[in-house]
Amino acid sequence: MLKLSLVQLCNVPKKNSGFTLLEMLITVIVIGVLSAIIAPNLIGLYNQNQVRDALSQVESSLKEAQRQAIKNSKTCTVTFNRIDKTITGTPNGCLLSTRTLNNSVTLTTNEASPPDIFDLAFSYKGNYGGLGKTIIVSGNNSSEKKCLAITSGIGIMRTGEFVGNIPGGNCQKK
Repeated sequence: MLKLSLVQLCNVPKKNSGFTLLEMLITVIVIGVLSAIIAPNLIGLYNQNQVRDALSQVESSLKEAQRQAIKNSKTCTVTFNRIDKTITGTPNGCLLSTRTLNNSVTLTTNEASPPDIFDLAFSYKGNYGGLGKTIIVSGNNSSEKKCLAITSGIGIMRTGEFVGNIPGGNCQKK
């Protein structure tokens, strides 16, 4: 009869403990399925963030120009170029820098035929002298539409979701 000691049992050589081909295939399939589920959501979230960022740039440029008009006691004009997707201020000092919007967003207004370049001017008191205007920022790759509405007169601004069709539509707070 063979008696094996505990030391001899512990020193028995073991097989290689790697993964089998089946285990690797199952892991790859699970990762692929999860990626297919998650990827569209991440892309949609990215597109929504592009629209929100562009709206934030529009709003901050208008508020900065309004503050600079009051601070320097001069009229400040903000120019939106829909082709180059840039926001500039005149005269110098109305905006600290030119802002460039991402190419994945579209900038428009609630007018029937919005011009490629449009201006908003603030008087030395910070008032907006034009008719009330709604600026709409939409994503080229999403249905996301955000808006900024500015009132004539004292130039109060508010942001929200754009609901409806252009021309017209409403900038609704959400």
